[in-house]
Amino acid sequence: MAKWEVQVQNYLGFPDGIAGTDLLDRGMGQAVRFEVEIVEDEVQPLRTNSETFHIQGRRGSYDAKRVLLATGLTHLPPDLPGVKECRG
Repeated sequence: MAKWEVQVQNYLGFPDGIAGTDLLDRGMGQAVRFEVEIVEDEVQPLRTNSETFHIQGRRGSYDAKRVLLATGLTHLPPDLPGVKECRG
């Protein structure tokens, strides 16, 4: 959702707000700095043992110590007069 927001407000560490695209760019830069491998895939099963995760995706199979799932949640604005005109 952040990529469509012109100005993100009330976000910790940015008292004057930040553009959604800038926030995403900073997050990606931080991930790259820590050598995080970013994979976009649709997870089928995800299994774990005491030390690692095994992820089976449509495009490949992955093993990892840590996993961050981005579920693709979409913000739905309330159905109120004037809300859609103010979006962004």
